[in-house]
Amino acid sequence: MKNKGFTLIELLAVIVILAIIALIATPIILGIITDARKQANMRSAELYIVAVKQSIARKSLTTDITNTTCTVQSNGNISCTGITGELEVQMSGNKATEGTIVIERGDVVDVQNLNVNGITYKYDNTRTLVEGTTDEQSVENTGTTSIYRRSSEYLAIGDSIMRYCLISDYSSCDNGEYFNTVEQCEADIYDSSTQHCELVELQYETEATKGNIPVKNNIPVNMYLKHDIEEDIVLASYICIIYTDSETDELVEACVQGGDSSYYGDETTGNVKILKDIQTSFERSNPDGECEFNTSDASCNSQYSFDSFYLSAYSDGSVSGGGSGWQCSIMDDGRSNCD
Repeated sequence: MKNKGFTLIELLAVIVILAIIALIATPIILGIITDARKQANMRSAELYIVAVKQSIARKSLTTDITNTTCTVQSNGNISCTGITGELEVQMSGNKATEGTIVIERGDVVDVQNLNVNGITYKYDNTRTLVEGTTDEQSVENTGTTSIYRRSSEYLAIGDSIMRYCLISDYSSCDNGEYFNTVEQCEADIYDSSTQHCELVELQYETEATKGNIPVKNNIPVNMYLKHDIEEDIVLASYICIIYTDSETDELVEACVQGGDSSYYGDETTGNVKILKDIQTSFERSNPDGECEFNTSDASCNSQYSFDSFYLSAYSDGSVSGGGSGWQCSIMDDGRSNCD
């Protein structure tokens, strides 16, 4: 009895079928492996940014760090403006070997050309880490900027500084009301023959630095509102005061952030730490200055003729301040104004 084997045609058919399966399956498998590697690499980049924030937080315990720009070194550590020497970035896994990281008030607000394992990452407009490079022109023209104001107009976090105002034949802006959309503005019109909506820009200053104290009616104003904006949208709001540091005899800007209870902080973080730093300056040379710290609020006030001010923060996220005839406030819902 003969054993019947596969014919040549049958063997060729099996080989062709296996080849087709391999042809279909190989790209799928390679795609899965590639995606897994990309996800792992993205995770390494995210962990690296967290480790950078932790390094900045540790350094802020001994050094006053408000805003800084850090350059990633080839060994994974960072060199930051205003900080002497490298900061060690402690993490397991793959570190970045180049890139730029922008820090504001201890938080990462921008990432540019961060290289991890040969893949480059950046922050998009929503501060989400994505794959891609940041060209020099986009770095120059995008990102967070700060504006300064002392006005009675209410401005909330999330509002645009380009807003619609109800204009009439009798006044430039009826009741000083502003609207984020033209639909909201038009809904307030009661006489279309004399009223219309017009897009206007919020009045603000682009500078209010330590060396350029704002002036109102020739009186130095040492307290004002500061807003971080991106693409005309308010991202964060602060009340800032300028006072003379008793140790260096230099003008110092101190800002407390409003609009969220998480900004209150404690003796080492947030608004409470800012006020603690002011208290330290008072203790050195200003017997008329005093600060109080409670569970739900903290405040400092100075009686110096030039530096007279008060600055307060509350655990619900609201803050207030006053100086040189001005008073400003940021409510717990993020709305702010001065009068």
